[in-house]
Amino acid sequence: MDRQVTIRSGAADDLPQVTEMWRELACHHIEQDSRLPGIVPDGGKVWRRRLGRLLEDSTFRLYVAEAEENLVGFVTGFLQYAPEVFEPQKAGKIADIYVARAWRRQRVAQRLVAVISEWFKEENVNHIEMNVVARNPAAISFWHSLGAQEFMARMRLPVGRQMLRGDLRTTND
Repeated sequence: MDRQVTIRSGAADDLPQVTEMWRELACHHIEQDSRLPGIVPDGGKVWRRRLGRLLEDSTFRLYVAEAEENLVGFVTGFLQYAPEVFEPQKAGKIADIYVARAWRRQRVAQRLVAVISEWFKEENVNHIEMNVVARNPAAISFWHSLGAQEFMARMRLPVGRQMLRGDLRTTND
């Protein structure tokens, strides 16, 4: 069966379904890496309000994938500018992308990326960036399949750990 999916700009009416998908995405990330913070009890409401405000921002976009009268995926992105101490650069930042489990492996995510990439192209961005959970091999594989490459590593060091080898330690030792 050929399942029809339409990609379109997101609107305020889409926020309840997008928020639920965002919650599933956040929970999936936490399952992949328990070091990520959990969602606060009203986190969905807060995210939905924030997203509603962002819909009015010309440097932000929400695109949704719709099929069978339901949303089955979404992508959010924004324009990001280099600090003024560096040569001018404008990047496209993909903040979130999600496709419902039943709709995966049907090129929905690729189509969402293609649509937001077209907007980035219209905005003359230099490149597209995204954060990917390091312990999510499926996401890493997806981005590699589109030609993305590792650029910077985000490191984490718990406070209070020995900072240097040898005898230099924190004052709590």
